[in-house]
Amino acid sequence: MQHPSGDPLLCHLILQGMIDDVPPEGMAWHSQDMWFHFPPAYARFGREEFCLVTGLRFGQHDALSPYTRHIPKALWFEQVFSDLDVQKVKVSDMKRLFEKLDFTKVSDIDVVRLCLLYALEVGFLGRQDSQPISEDLILLAENLDAWNLFPWGSYIWEITRKQLSTAIVKRPHVHQHGVRYTLSGFVWAFKV
Repeated sequence: MQHPSGDPLLCHLILQGMIDDVPPEGMAWHSQDMWFHFPPAYARFGREEFCLVTGLRFGQHDALSPYTRHIPKALWFEQVFSDLDVQKVKVSDMKRLFEKLDFTKVSDIDVVRLCLLYALEVGFLGRQDSQPISEDLILLAENLDAWNLFPWGSYIWEITRKQLSTAIVKRPHVHQHGVRYTLSGFVWAFKV
C-alpha cells in the first residue's frame, strides 16, 4: 500500500465539490452516500465504494456489546499493559509500549492482539495520541474469533463518513496560512 500523504490539497479540492442535495434523477443513491459535482459529472462515495476499496466486512453493529458480553475480562491487556488501568489507556500509551516492549517476553497471540488494536486505532480510525482506547475494543481483542466476526467495514465506514461529510462545516475556519482541518477515519479509502 502506498503512503497516502502529500495530497491534502487534492482531498480539499474534491471535498469542495461535495453537494448536500440529492443527485440528478435516475442515479441510484443511499442516504449515507456522499455526492460530488464536478460539472458536468457527478461522483459518489458511499458504502459500496468503501467496501470495494477496503474489502472489509459490513453488517449490523449498533454496539460492540453483543460481541463482547461473553468476555468477562481482557486478560491479554493485563499481561501486556501491566502498569496501566484499562479505563485510562490512550493511543500514546500503546505507541510507547511498542517502543519499549520486549516481544520475546510476550506471547505471540498477545502481540497479534496489540497489533490489531494498534492498526485499528491509528491506521483505520486515525485516532490522535490523547484519545482513549475503548474498553470494548480491548475486550473484543481478547477473543479473536469475535474480532474476526465483527463487521469492521460498517464500523470504520461510519466514522470515516462522518469525518468527510462534516469537513464542509470545518472549512470556514480560516487561519493565517489558509484553511486547516483534520480528517480522521480511514480517509485513505476516499483518496483511492
